[in-house]
Amino acid sequence: MPSYSEYLELIENLKRNARIARIAEITNAKALILQIMQAHGLAIIESRGRLEIGVPSPAQSSLKPRARSLAGADTRAGKQRSARRME
Repeated sequence: MPSYSEYLELIENLKRNARIARIAEITNAKALILQIMQAHGLAIIESRGRLEIGVPSPAQSSLKPRARSLAGADTRAGKQRSARRME
C-alpha cells in the first residue's frame, strides 16, 4: 500500500500533467487561430502600443515574399508580368 507521501507525490504529478495538458491545448488553439489569420492575410499588429488584428504592411509582414505576392502585394516579377500583358 502506498504511503501518504507517495499519494501526495502522485497528486502533484497529476496536477502538473493537467497544467501541461491545458497549456498545450491553449497553445494548439492559438497556433490554429494564427494559421487561419495568416491564410486570410491577417496578422496581429502592434499599433500605438496596442495589439490589433489587421493586414500587415510589407515591412511588418512575417510572410515569405512568395506568400506576400499571393496575398496581393506588388512584387518586381508581378510588375514585369503586368507590363508584358500591357504590351
